[in-house]
Amino acid sequence: MNRSYAEQKTGCSIINLFGEWALIDKLGVVIKLSRVKRARDAFKELHDWFYRQIQQKALFRAGNKCERCGSTYMLGCHHKQHRSQGGAHSLENIDVLCQECHAQEH
Repeated sequence: MNRSYAEQKTGCSIINLFGEWALIDKLGVVIKLSRVKRARDAFKELHDWFYRQIQQKALFRAGNKCERCGSTYMLGCHHKQHRSQGGAHSLENIDVLCQECHAQEH
């Protein structure tokens, strides 16, 4: 498991802690544990959990409305700086957009 990859994608680290995989924040506080044995599977589980938390916070911040047009239909999260270009899963990097506004962004 490449720790810098985990840090880049989530802003946190994933480490093996006494036989369990742990998602830890920048201060070293354990956020979530996974008992999955394979590193790749544990990373996916913890990464997906973390991203769902960010999505929920972004939707709450936006009042469950598109941050461009105010629509409440077919909302999704859009990374301002795409993950493929090094963008992180962070509230600062995510806009809540409806399907139409998201299509216009791409």
